[in-house]
Amino acid sequence: MRRLRFIPEGGSLVAVSQRCFQARFLLTPNRRVNRLLAGVVARAQELYGVEIIGLSALSNHLHFLLWVRDAEQLARFMNHVAGNVAREIGRLRGWTGSFWDERYAAVLVDEAEAAQIEQLCYLLAQGCKEDLVARPRDWPGLHAASQILMGRGLEGTWIDRSSLRAGSAQVTKQIQLSRLPCWRHLDQEEYRLRVRDLIRQIEDEASRRRRSAGTGVLGRRAAMRQDPFRRPRAPKRSRLPLVHAVSRVARRRIETAFRAFVAAYRQAAERLRRGARDAVFPAGSFPPPAPFVSMSGSAPPG
Repeated sequence: MRRLRFIPEGGSLVAVSQRCFQARFLLTPNRRVNRLLAGVVARAQELYGVEIIGLSALSNHLHFLLWVRDAEQLARFMNHVAGNVAREIGRLRGWTGSFWDERYAAVLVDEAEAAQIEQLCYLLAQGCKEDLVARPRDWPGLHAASQILMGRGLEGTWIDRSSLRAGSAQVTKQIQLSRLPCWRHLDQEEYRLRVRDLIRQIEDEASRRRRSAGTGVLGRRAAMRQDPFRRPRAPKRSRLPLVHAVSRVARRRIETAFRAFVAAYRQAAERLRRGARDAVFPAGSFPPPAPFVSMSGSAPPG
């Protein structure tokens, strides 16, 4: 059973991932795939105003660190990304079946600085922690590490299929990266230096682990030669937590709020099932027959 989509009032930092069908390598990077992916994400950001702290696109999944004001904004952004990536990359690959394994997974990130940095590190380590490349910036697909260090956005191509007949189908779009909420007060150069230090720690830790295990990395060229239709024998699966937090108090606070949200939703759903037309669903929810229940204005801290 799917977990109810939940964003606390005021908005939240969220770690979001979406995996390809059967974990196949449908997103194996090359220049065309990279530009199509970046164009789709940039267009979704333009439409729905989501703040993108970071993203990475490995061969079989996407990973984002986002600031969203509510569950509707996140859903609209991810639905646009998932639908258009499936269409454009599926067309490029000649893949006609399901492109994604299931709906995107979203885990809240506590507002504590340590929790936010931990999740940024997890995203920045993509490609390196799997021993695909020695450094995050060496990954040949989309990756926030090199873009943050170079201080510019990710550029891609959005194919506006509604304008095909007008001859203006391909439009250049750029993903705009925002600073981590807890570091929003830093200027761009100080932020870049802090991220650079995190990346160095990631690279050093990965290097020590490989030396200890006597292993190497796959490498950029080999990663780009992976068969997009290959299915890993035993893809990793793990139960996702409700929230990434470094303290028990923070975890309990979010869990308590979520339980109250679920209880209110189920009570309203039961009233609706029994025919009550005045059933009131909690703010921030998606009632079965009705539009999203809006919350009060939410804005990122800082």
